[in-house]
Amino acid sequence: MTSESNKSISLSPMELMLFFETMGLLLSSGITVEESLKIMKRDADKGKESGAIADLLKILPHTYELSVAMEKVERFPNYAVNMVRVSERSGNLEKGCASLAGFYKEEHQQGTQIRSAISNPFILVCIMAVVVAFLVNAILPIFSNIYRQIGANMESNNMVKAALAIGSGAMWVIFSVLILVILAFFYGKTKSGRNFFSNLAERSFFTRKFHMSRSMARFTSTFAMLLDSGDDLPIALALAGTVCRNQSIRERIDRCHKQVLSGNSLSDVLIESGLFNPTHVGMIKSGVRSGATPKVMKKLSDLYEEDAERILFGFVTLIEPLLISVLSVIIGVVLLCIMLPLIGILSSVG
Repeated sequence: MTSESNKSISLSPMELMLFFETMGLLLSSGITVEESLKIMKRDADKGKESGAIADLLKILPHTYELSVAMEKVERFPNYAVNMVRVSERSGNLEKGCASLAGFYKEEHQQGTQIRSAISNPFILVCIMAVVVAFLVNAILPIFSNIYRQIGANMESNNMVKAALAIGSGAMWVIFSVLILVILAFFYGKTKSGRNFFSNLAERSFFTRKFHMSRSMARFTSTFAMLLDSGDDLPIALALAGTVCRNQSIRERIDRCHKQVLSGNSLSDVLIESGLFNPTHVGMIKSGVRSGATPKVMKKLSDLYEEDAERILFGFVTLIEPLLISVLSVIIGVVLLCIMLPLIGILSSVG
């Protein structure tokens, strides 16, 4: 049995990449799966990966199949389990591990790009929160003292009231957004959270196109790796569909899988499914006819990935100036509402 304290902790893409890359290298040297795990356990640092290997070593002698042990450990994604199962049955476990290492390397790189793109707007929101809080709690009291010293009641002026309301309201709104973002971050670490945000990104007007491009990039990249590893076409198509998080695309892939099993041509099935743009149809036809389907799918994966990066870059370049503009407007309006009455009072005194 797996240790209950670690059973529900899934391995990260980086940890999965290292696990399968090391496993593939050891298997290529003629070492058995169990001996490979023992070597990996001996060399691994204490952590999730070490715990997962220890759990695999406990279960493997009773199952004799790495895929079954991985499934019982419950730390490996379904795609990894299915890929290892197919590789074991076809006698290509070494190639399967190499493909999985490549897949999770791409997953890690893509995740890093997304986190980097999200971190900049988050930092800007934090700066906005600090600046507005300083404005409300430090600057406005100074002006309040100035008004009292000249014998004016600050709170009775409508513009001053508006400044206080705008400043306080903006501060609480920004802090509320920060709290929601932090809660969403931790919720996104859970399985239900990942499913929720994936479904939200798939349906949202602002993220729908990005989600579709990312899903197609994952599908075509995985399909190319599976075909390159020598997997049968129907099995490769079915496995590649499991990594796709877009429900609409996954349903089309499932239909393609059924049609390929029925004996239909891959190029006809993929084209009729509507998965690909008309501009990509010629590439698919040429690739299937020349036997270069893996290369064509890899090229399409690069194109979809570039499209996703372009959308993400466009979002970042739009959101950052927008946040700076909002902060400037808030500070400008608050200070203007505070300064105008003071200027009026000083002018009347002069």
